[in-house]
Amino acid sequence: MVDFASGCRGLLNFPIATNCLEKGIGVPQVASWVGNSPKTIWQHYAGVICVQDVPTFE
Repeated sequence: MVDFASGCRGLLNFPIATNCLEKGIGVPQVASWVGNSPKTIWQHYAGVICVQDVPTFE
């Protein structure tokens, strides 16, 4: 069992955050779950978010 009080929590944040972001879960929700701010998620983890081009409507 992982003892989060010992500082191991940060080791789990990256895979949890990236997996959630890859599944389309919003940054505010991921931040809440891993104990970070949305700003921290954007700065450190959001590179995995697929940014799509704006579609052309005809």
